[in-house]
Amino acid sequence: MPQGPGFLFTFVYYTVMATVVATFSSAPLLFGGRLGLEAIETALPIGLVLGLLGAYFNRTASLELTVRSGNDLQTQLEQLLTSWEFVTVDPTTVLGDRTGIQVYERASWRKWFSGRVFVRIERQTATVVSRAGLIRKLERQLGAVL
Repeated sequence: MPQGPGFLFTFVYYTVMATVVATFSSAPLLFGGRLGLEAIETALPIGLVLGLLGAYFNRTASLELTVRSGNDLQTQLEQLLTSWEFVTVDPTTVLGDRTGIQVYERASWRKWFSGRVFVRIERQTATVVSRAGLIRKLERQLGAVL
C-alpha cells in the first residue's frame, strides 16, 4: 500500500505555508508594509493552529477491517464511495506495476481537494488508505453497516 505523509510532515508543511501566508498578508495591514520580526511573531500562532488542523484532517491514515466476505465489503465500499462522488481509477496510472490495489478519486474538480482512496481486499482483511478525515468518515459509515 502507498505510504503518504504522516502527522509530522503534514504539520510542518501546513504550519510553514500558513505562517508565510499570514506573514505576507498581515505585514501591509498591521505593520505598514514592514516585513519584520513583528509580522512573523503575529503570524506564527496562526500558522501553528492551522498546522495542527491541517495535520489532523489531511495526514495519511489507514483503516484495517476484518470481514467474513471480501466481496460484500467491496460492494459496500463501492456503493459508499460512489455516493461520495468517487470513481474507480486505473491503478497502473497511479501506482505503476502494483496489483491488487483499487484506486478511487473524485471525478469532478473536487479531486484536487480530496485526495485518493486506496483499497486492498484480501481474504479476511481489507486495508483502506486515504486522508485522515475521510478515513474517520468511512469508519463511521462502515461501522454502522458491518
